[in-house]
Amino acid sequence: MLGICGFCGNPQPESNATAPLGLVSAFGQASEAPDTLHFFISEAGDGPLISDSLLKAGMDSAQFEQLHFGTGDAQFRQLGRYNFIENLDALLIGTEEFWFGKQTLLFTDKKTGKLVGLVEVSHFYGGESGQTASESWWFRNANPPRLYTKLAEHGYRATDGEEPEEYHSEEGILLEWQKGAFQRIPQPDSLGALQKFSMYRVW
Repeated sequence: MLGICGFCGNPQPESNATAPLGLVSAFGQASEAPDTLHFFISEAGDGPLISDSLLKAGMDSAQFEQLHFGTGDAQFRQLGRYNFIENLDALLIGTEEFWFGKQTLLFTDKKTGKLVGLVEVSHFYGGESGQTASESWWFRNANPPRLYTKLAEHGYRATDGEEPEEYHSEEGILLEWQKGAFQRIPQPDSLGALQKFSMYRVW
């Protein structure tokens, strides 16, 4: 259900928690990756399961809440480990919750394992009447690192006629790593970016 090639969740503040060796080790060695990584929710692809207890031991309760949708029936998967910047790794976690899904990057200190922060990079949520989805592109060669996140919303709304009206909207957000978190920055060509970066999910 989870693929790699989101509105990106708000960057979370630094945690006092230290990611346990078991959590960091579960991701193995950092993977080789292309210059640009595309994060999206697909219909196929998964990774090894990660237990709730392992995750809770490495983050505070507010950060753990960011990983799921709150239905009480989530499971989490290890999807990859990447070099982020000189002193940080990025651990990619996938969440599966009914037919919903999301992907989150956890940033951990390479020496201590301390969790520095996290950011949502893709999601799919909704039902027959309406859905939202996000996908992100991580430009790994940018200095400092940048994320472009595209958010889409699709659904049906009531009209004066008998048939509901279908709607579909998209917006893009450019983020840059600043002072230990991804911060939103101006886009030089927002319309051009929307046209250039096509989402995996289409309606």
